[in-house]
Amino acid sequence: VLKKNTIFILFFGVILTSCGLFDKDDESIDSPIAAFEAEPAEGYVPLTVTFTNKSDPGTGSNVEYLWDFGDGGTTTAENPVHTFTDVGFFSVTLTTTTTHGSDISDPQVITVDTTVISPVLLLSSSSSSITIGGSTSISLEITDLGISVFGVEMQISYNANVVEVDTLSFVQGSYFGTNAISLFQIVDDKIHLSISAIHGDAMVNGTGQLGEFAVTGLSSGTSTFTIVPEELHFIDDNGNEVDITDYLEVRDLTVTVP
Repeated sequence: VLKKNTIFILFFGVILTSCGLFDKDDESIDSPIAAFEAEPAEGYVPLTVTFTNKSDPGTGSNVEYLWDFGDGGTTTAENPVHTFTDVGFFSVTLTTTTTHGSDISDPQVITVDTTVISPVLLLSSSSSSITIGGSTSISLEITDLGISVFGVEMQISYNANVVEVDTLSFVQGSYFGTNAISLFQIVDDKIHLSISAIHGDAMVNGTGQLGEFAVTGLSSGTSTFTIVPEELHFIDDNGNEVDITDYLEVRDLTVTVP
């Protein structure tokens, strides 16, 4: 009897093994892992960002993606490009889903700042070409200055052999107010100009005209009016220099005498 039972147990074990019920080599199930990269992660509005999907789908199939850009926008694209049109901080997430489950990525923050407008100090003229004996007016203007100032000093170089600058023609602009004090003179073929608001007036910023002056053609050639960078100084109401030269754009003007 014992021998018969032993044979039956061994036979039953072979059946179970052949059916795979005790197979230790079953395929493992790996869930997806969501991940991505964003470039650039910060910038000025409108900011266009390229998202690169770095998800691992695991062993699942039928992979699906859902992006949430944090600004109300979503997409199911694999590697989307998205433009942020508002200023702020936006938390972006990616959800990756397969037949073996889903996973949401760690959020990445996209920083969108206000567009920076660089201030410009420029010389302009309604006519950049004059005849010998002819004249034109040159205007000195500043635009989009974001820092408040009380006054400015500068030197403007030019070709005194081609044009003559009429110092008596200088007309002060309204940028520093109607009561501003100005000095306009020629020294060593350079215009020396200083303009300042008066004591008690507030500092100013923004856009406006500093002044204008007339030039007359002397001989054929060209004369470029250049604001000398190292001689350009803005001051505050305490007489201290305001350093804006790092982001100030300065534009020259060339006058031609045929």
